[in-house]
Formats: sequence, structure tokens, C-alpha cells
Amino acid sequence: MPNFIIKISGGSWFNGKIAQLVINKPKNIYLSPFKIIKREVVNEIVKYEGLFPYVDGLILRITSSINQIPINTIREKPVVEITTYTDHSKFGLM
Repeated sequence: MPNFIIKISGGSWFNGKIAQLVINKPKNIYLSPFKIIKREVVNEIVKYEGLFPYVDGLILRITSSINQIPINTIREKPVVEITTYTDHSKFGLM
């Protein structure tokens, strides 16, 4: 498969463009996996009986009142594990 097909067929940019065309996603909205959804919308989503639910599509079908808020993420330092076991002594634990 040519490289340009691989580059455009994967990633959030491509998925966002397809969502704009297929489910009328607004251009300024990023379809994040993290969502805050009102109970009324959730009640409608759970009524879907199809085999493969596309939650973003269901949300946009149910309501046009969607928004995006910026979130600042905090990156924590990785935890370093200190142990007194050597590789040889770990085998004795098994």
C-alpha cells in the first residue's frame, strides 16, 4: 500500500474529516474519548439497539448542543521502583 494512503487513512485528522462529512461534526470540535454527557443524552444513547454503536455519532444525532473545554494535564514524574532482589534471587521467589 502506498505511504500516502497509510498516512491519510489513519489518525485523528482523517477521522475528523470523515466525521464532518458523515455525521455533520462541527469543524471546531475534537472527538475526544473523554466526555461529560447530560443524563438525558445518556438515556437516549442506551436505547440504541445496533451491534456497533458509534457514541460520537449518537451524541450528534441526539443533540446539537455540544462544546469543547480545554483541560490542562499534569504529567507526573515516573515512579522508580527500588528493590533489594537480584535477578538470581527473584527466581527463588517463583
